[in-house]
Amino acid sequence: MRLQSSAKRLLQQPSDSVAVQAFRFTLVGLVAFAIDYSLLMVAVLSWQWNYLASAAIAYTTGLTVNYLLCVRWVFAQRRFQNAQREFALFFVIGIAGLALTELILWVGKELLGQDIALAKLAALVAVAIWNFSLRKIVLFSKGSPFAATQSDLATSPS
Repeated sequence: MRLQSSAKRLLQQPSDSVAVQAFRFTLVGLVAFAIDYSLLMVAVLSWQWNYLASAAIAYTTGLTVNYLLCVRWVFAQRRFQNAQREFALFFVIGIAGLALTELILWVGKELLGQDIALAKLAALVAVAIWNFSLRKIVLFSKGSPFAATQSDLATSPS
């Protein structure tokens, strides 16, 4: 009974707990990463596309899946009622994560001679920390280091 209650809290009920959100974000990240990584490997190995261009396309696809799952399941608190503004900020944070991914891939492959698959795994860790931290602070918590417009705050729970 207690295990069932804990599982329900962890997987189903909305939560403001950072630990629950981090757990869910990890699961969402794994799904998005599986999509990103698979698409990257297919594009590079099967289609013979450039690894940096492939990484951008694959990352953007994973980013979109990540956003949809984050707003539906990970973060209970939403700072912005305007979904377009929220997605734009989510996307900007993600694009910065893409830049970090591209840098790590380039350094790994070109400077360190790593296999692209290994470099991508290194990028995963750095970008996951970046994305969770900034999305939690900027988009999915009460109070903001950035000023939101009155229309965004008007319908936000206090």
